[in-house]
Amino acid sequence: MPGAATQDQRDFALFVDWCQSIDVDPLPASADTIAAFLAAFPASIRAHGRRIRAIRHAHEHAHLPFEILTENRTATTLREGDEWVSIPEALAQVPKYQHRKHLPIALRGRRDAWLLVLLGVVGLSRAAARDLVADDVALFPRLAIRSTPIVRTTDASPCPACAVTRWLRVVGPAAFHYRSEIAEAVSPEADAESVHDCTLGLDGLWRKAPTLLPAIDQHGWTTSAPMSARAISTTMRLRQQRSDRLTSEQHISSRSTGRFAAATSDELAAAYDDVDERLAALLLRTSQMLKDSEEMLDRVTGIRR
Repeated sequence: MPGAATQDQRDFALFVDWCQSIDVDPLPASADTIAAFLAAFPASIRAHGRRIRAIRHAHEHAHLPFEILTENRTATTLREGDEWVSIPEALAQVPKYQHRKHLPIALRGRRDAWLLVLLGVVGLSRAAARDLVADDVALFPRLAIRSTPIVRTTDASPCPACAVTRWLRVVGPAAFHYRSEIAEAVSPEADAESVHDCTLGLDGLWRKAPTLLPAIDQHGWTTSAPMSARAISTTMRLRQQRSDRLTSEQHISSRSTGRFAAATSDELAAAYDDVDERLAALLLRTSQMLKDSEEMLDRVTGIRR
């Protein structure tokens, strides 16, 4: 029926109604609030996982952090320490220009530099980076992503603003298989590395790309699907390795190498659902433990009286 609410919308509406009944803001929601909500509406773990997913989607749509999933984002996506390079260093060492026969290397390098900016400069979560749309990117009066200014640095190679425009320059042509345009954009001219790309004009083709963070197939070309969360984590880890530790560009791959290496999109979606269900079970168990502790404290207090 046209206009009918989806299950996702119904689950979130239930959460909103419950929050309003106890005078609590539904967005952003704390882990304690969500645990109490799940405890208030007994259901199967699968149903609770679906409810958490609806709440998470609402946070992402509102561009708000989802506390119980993003509080450890830095530990899982950004690396710090002597064995890892900083975001500016990672931006400087990714390949940006290549001759025609090596276009996929430059294309992947530019895509990965864009990812480094999204997570390392803007501070987006993996889910928010995957869901980014053209309207989230502002070129005027200053370059910004979701209202976060992207500042130009003195040198062009590690410049985050250049990383953004270099990618926007090729993501549209890549989506429509305009290889000649990509070849022209990544041609390694003598002064290419030292020229600020962010000072050059852009056409609007990038706005028509189906996703701004596409997965890259086995041939090195973009697809219409966004990178998976697993591929994002793998790429961030590889790009923050020092260049002398990377033996070849083949090591930088968006292809999964673990248990989901050959997974279909449906199988990956099922895996994400499993995470939500595990989280629901953990929150319910935590909520019950707190309830049991409070009851024990009440009994102890009563005995002492």
